[in-house]
Amino acid sequence: MPPNPPWTTITHPWGEEMVWTSGPESEAFFTKVLRDEALEKKIPDAIRKVTGFKAQGKRVLVYVRDAEAAKLTNEKMRQAGIKSIDFCHTRRGNERATSIWRFNDAKQSEIDAFITSFGLGAGGANFYGACYTGIILQYPDDIHTMMTVQKSFTHIGMTHHPSWHIMHVDNTFNAHEQCELAWKAATSIATFSALHYQEMTGSRPIPEIHASITSQHRLICAHEVYRAIVGRSVSCYPRIRMHWPNMSEPEAITEGKFYAAVGRFLMANPSATHLFTRATMERIAST
Repeated sequence: MPPNPPWTTITHPWGEEMVWTSGPESEAFFTKVLRDEALEKKIPDAIRKVTGFKAQGKRVLVYVRDAEAAKLTNEKMRQAGIKSIDFCHTRRGNERATSIWRFNDAKQSEIDAFITSFGLGAGGANFYGACYTGIILQYPDDIHTMMTVQKSFTHIGMTHHPSWHIMHVDNTFNAHEQCELAWKAATSIATFSALHYQEMTGSRPIPEIHASITSQHRLICAHEVYRAIVGRSVSCYPRIRMHWPNMSEPEAITEGKFYAAVGRFLMANPSATHLFTRATMERIAST
């Protein structure tokens, strides 16, 4: 049982009844449960990817949210015959330095996957010695972390093009995390200049949204810019009003494609915002 479970037990003459409570602790508990559920569904896919990369002679850097996720991922990978390292549970400084050195040494053959958390890996560690393939197994809390960890293989004189694989499972809490990350990024894109956003996040160059595009139209465009950055097919703009189990429904996908198209149109035709009232867009999106 967790130290502060989101329930309380009431004793009756005929027995005990477990009553669920609410509040920040309860919300945090359920968020963790849903994240863990999504992680357990993604680990088998990650194992298949790492196994495939291993067959190609490639080693893989794997990012997770925390030490608990790293431990579980490492256990499952080792059970599958993958030679992995859980960097989060390598405590001593010299052991950590040795682990990174071994992973970066192309002559070492006893490491297939190096598992680390965003907190440890996003702090400037370099993993480009012998690896150019990364897996982001869980979503971070912000786009800056996402961009920072993807610089793990970047260095002067690099000759390999890094490849990153963001693991996502539909019909899980991943949908909510993906949406939340997109909204945070889009809000920043809508607020700051393109250059400022690039400097904050380390993203590649992005187009400037015309100053005449404001309010919700600007957010729609910002979501389209972010969609293009991450290479998705749909905009997350309409998902903020959806419960996450519904975000993978066909209607939600269609609506996301519609708002992506609206964003592209407005970016190219900033004077046409008057054509897209809230009522008009909702009516078109629902058809």
